[in-house]
Amino acid sequence: MRISRFIIALVLTTALGAASPLAAQTTPDRPMAMAPAIIGSTWTAVEINGAPAPTQLSTFRVAEDNVTASGKGGCNSWSAPVSIDGGSIGIGTIRATNMACLGPGMKQEREYFATLGVTRSLEVADGELRFLDANGTIVIRFAV
Repeated sequence: MRISRFIIALVLTTALGAASPLAAQTTPDRPMAMAPAIIGSTWTAVEINGAPAPTQLSTFRVAEDNVTASGKGGCNSWSAPVSIDGGSIGIGTIRATNMACLGPGMKQEREYFATLGVTRSLEVADGELRFLDANGTIVIRFAV
């Protein structure tokens, strides 16, 4: 019984995910390539404000409920309300644990949280999730 529920869930998730604009990716060299879905996938920041992320500790994940985002900041775990409407994204007040960390992880976390706060839109291209500010400038690049 458990296996059949799993198979049904997998088939539905695959069918619905493939039809979702958040799952499909089109690039010149891969016309109908599939990127991991934004919802349910954990994305790792590889670049923040044009500079490589010094650690691979800042992550972003939208829960299957599509109203909560969470991840790691660089040191602490975090969560926030999120709304995604097409290419627009709104990230609410971030709540994070309060572990004290030294070095680049804490510095990266402060910059990451501040940058999440100015994010207004998103795009998936070339296997990346990109967050853009109000001017359309890419402020965070993520990879799976």
